[in-house]
Amino acid sequence: MSNNAVSASYMLGAKLIILFSSNGEQAIDVAKFNPHCPVLAVLSSESFAKNVLLHSGIFYMTVGS
Repeated sequence: MSNNAVSASYMLGAKLIILFSSNGEQAIDVAKFNPHCPVLAVLSSESFAKNVLLHSGIFYMTVGS
């Protein structure tokens, strides 16, 4: 599914990929396919954000659950 998200972003000329995730794993998987645009991971906890920051091209935003 991550590969499909990156492929769709290329076809649509997307400026940003937004992912809603509880733990950030989906954002990490998408970043492995080197999308041309940044990935925004919307997370429910600040503790998962530290793991997401270790990967290139991923930004995060936390929201209350």
